[in-house]
Amino acid sequence: MAQRALSRSLLRALLFEVALLAVYFAGYGLEGLLGTLTRLAQGEPIQTAGILGVILLLAWPISGVARRISGCVLQVAAGTMCWPSSLREKAIQSWKKRWENLNQELYELAKKTRNDPMQLSPQDRRRWAQIDKELEELPKGDLWMPTRLGNILVGAAEYPRLRYGLDPYVCWPRLRFLLPEEAIRRVEQHEERLLEAAESAGLTLGFILATPVLSILTMAARPPAPHIVYIVGLLAFLTGLVTFLVLYWDMIREARNYVQELKAAFDLYRLRLYESVGWPLPDPDREEEAGLGLSMFLWRGEKR
Repeated sequence: MAQRALSRSLLRALLFEVALLAVYFAGYGLEGLLGTLTRLAQGEPIQTAGILGVILLLAWPISGVARRISGCVLQVAAGTMCWPSSLREKAIQSWKKRWENLNQELYELAKKTRNDPMQLSPQDRRRWAQIDKELEELPKGDLWMPTRLGNILVGAAEYPRLRYGLDPYVCWPRLRFLLPEEAIRRVEQHEERLLEAAESAGLTLGFILATPVLSILTMAARPPAPHIVYIVGLLAFLTGLVTFLVLYWDMIREARNYVQELKAAFDLYRLRLYESVGWPLPDPDREEEAGLGLSMFLWRGEKR
């Protein structure tokens, strides 16, 4: 899996380089671009191979940097860093208002049929399901994030604590060692896809920021058709922006898949944590209390 991920990372870096070169040379128009390609094809084989070699070699550090910052990109997209406090608070209040409106709408639907959705019309049942799904993704406690992605991840972190009393930040790293091979594979697969989407988003953001610089460099070289530089630069910027938004929604989709795997792991295998440390299995009626005690034991070695 790691080798495939590295190969895909190198491919993304190569596409990033090709996109930047295309934006730069497109400022010279079609004739200029074809002329550049013709000169490259007719040049000395050693010179051509050297240019291609440099492009390939640059893909390694670019992919390395992209993978390094993918976690930071994910945190920014989730709203945990690089958000101005005023904008962050405004976005959080907007999500809380959204939560209140959804609950009110669900309450109105429930009043129609005494909380039996099967008595609703097909349209209202679909709306009930949509509201229920969205509320399930939103946080249940006091911690909120300014983005949908962040709230989905916060909701996942709250799940084992609210349901079983297990602190996810303490218990999840330990539970992973106790999961069956197939469960580990599925969790790692969705984690890798989430980070790959963040990596692609980081490269796209770099492309968006580099577009104005490339336009300036092209204009400094006095191309034969200056107006094409502005058109190409604008199109490249808009294309990068749309691609970034698409990748953000891809991160949301992969986060939803990852959250389901995490919840399933706690639902099915959490008791292995008790067995691994020699604790008795919890009483189902008092599992939350037992989970809090186990979390404290794993964190600080304290027994409640």
